[in-house]
Amino acid sequence: MLQKRLRHYCQEYLSLLARTGRLEAVKRGRNWVTTRAAVAAYRASVG
Repeated sequence: MLQKRLRHYCQEYLSLLARTGRLEAVKRGRNWVTTRAAVAAYRASVG
């Protein structure tokens, strides 16, 4: 279900949001990991 909601966001864009602090996430190895709640909060903040 999360993938359907993120369909409009590519991995590079989500990584950019995480690196710049606009999306709450943590880096595990080479990957950024976030939660559904963090994505929902980002979506709500941008309208």
